[in-house]
Amino acid sequence: MMFKKDNSAVSPVIATILMVSVTVVLAAVLYVMILGMGAGTSEIAPLGSWYSSEVTSNSTATFVFGTFGYEVRCMDMKLFLTDGENETVIEFPGPLQNRSTSLSITGASSDTITVTYEDNNWELSNVNGGDKLFISGLKPDVVYTVKVFHKPTDDMITMAGADSSVQTSP
Repeated sequence: MMFKKDNSAVSPVIATILMVSVTVVLAAVLYVMILGMGAGTSEIAPLGSWYSSEVTSNSTATFVFGTFGYEVRCMDMKLFLTDGENETVIEFPGPLQNRSTSLSITGASSDTITVTYEDNNWELSNVNGGDKLFISGLKPDVVYTVKVFHKPTDDMITMAGADSSVQTSP
């Protein structure tokens, strides 16, 4: 038996259709991957940093925010101020209305502590590097720690940079 040798390949029309479909599938996969990396779409809390933290008197401390892994809106954060035994919850009342905003306080020291947030670019209502947190009404000679909670991911934000704790003067 003799076989006839056929040198024909896939027709040019089918080859073109295959190339176009492969290109469309690759573009769709790339689009989905990039869309998943966009700001605010993450399912984990962003990384953040403190630029500085310092005690400015025996009852006042200032924390300066550094940068975050992606944009974080002020109202998406909740702050926890602890003194080792007690915890005070600090929250933004909503979108910022001006550069300096008083924050709402509940918990252990809510009757003595006041917190003011100063935002250099308050119109965006995002936390940016250089934004300041002024905490007053602290007890003397106590170590206070500020923890930052990210509401959309229901997780704590890991803060690098300057220390999250300060000790007030005696």
